[in-house]
Amino acid sequence: MAVSIDKILGKKEDPEEALTRLQKEFSLSDKQRDFVYHYVRTDGNRRVAGMDAGYVADKRALIEDEYNQSVAAKKARNVMGVTTTTLMKNPKIKNAIAQFESIYKNRKKSEVQDDVYKNTHLMATYDIRDFADALVGDSAIEIAEKIRNLPEDVSKAITGIEFKYLGKDADRFVANFKFADRHKSMEFLAKLTGMLVDRKEINNVGNSLPTINIAVMGGPGSEVKTTRMAKKVEAEDE
Repeated sequence: MAVSIDKILGKKEDPEEALTRLQKEFSLSDKQRDFVYHYVRTDGNRRVAGMDAGYVADKRALIEDEYNQSVAAKKARNVMGVTTTTLMKNPKIKNAIAQFESIYKNRKKSEVQDDVYKNTHLMATYDIRDFADALVGDSAIEIAEKIRNLPEDVSKAITGIEFKYLGKDADRFVANFKFADRHKSMEFLAKLTGMLVDRKEINNVGNSLPTINIAVMGGPGSEVKTTRMAKKVEAEDE
């Protein structure tokens, strides 16, 4: 059973809970709280943060239309600029942004790590028998459709598919499947969770995993056959 990434990396404060706590701690209004959130969410875009927080709401259409150079539009943008500048000069908002930014980015980092962990776990524990039916078919389209209908937690183990037709007979082909290497994936998972420590520290948990190839014959009455057999038939057709 997969271990929660929170148990591995330590549970971090939820951004929404942190925002509620910061609003109370710094006595922020609802709009100020929303400005803090959207400012961090947009990587410091004051104008978008101000609009999403509801400031100068009645002039939003004018502010967003960059091609509108009318006096009214310029005035609306100026009002928004002054509003966001004033917000950013507020010590309470500045402190809230600084704290929330750290919490928000840490949580996003945890979500990425969680995805990497889950995907690696799937690549390390898949059962090739789950793919038995999907590997064969009378056409590449049929096989592709079977692959598409596999459960997501199963299909992630397939990293690539290549179809090669044999000679002039379009009904006979070899389907080359690339699967994640379970042993290498398990080793990577062990390092990711700290169960296995290497001399070289793992800094990039997003590195691609090795693959293994499986070739099968396709066509009417097809069934899973060995790579050697596929090459033999291909040689005969040549």
